[in-house]
Amino acid sequence: MTPTVCSSRRCSLETLIKRRGLRHLTIVGHSLGGGVALALTVHLNLTQPETVARLVLLDSIAYRQSVPLFIELLRTPVLADVGLFGHTA
Repeated sequence: MTPTVCSSRRCSLETLIKRRGLRHLTIVGHSLGGGVALALTVHLNLTQPETVARLVLLDSIAYRQSVPLFIELLRTPVLADVGLFGHTA
């Protein structure tokens, strides 16, 4: 996950939380969403300490990681088409 994607998703969730006036939340994140949940919780703990009560991460990313090869291949238009439509039953 790129920092831009993480920041964008974090900002969207932060906006929702602020607009709804939510407090004492349990934030749960899985896999890619775990990185977003972690970034959101860190940011909220610094800016609005009463917002997050608990953070639960399941099989989550916690550090910057490179994008897996199969995702990079799917970003290539021709290979993506083969991957999506190459198997016929």
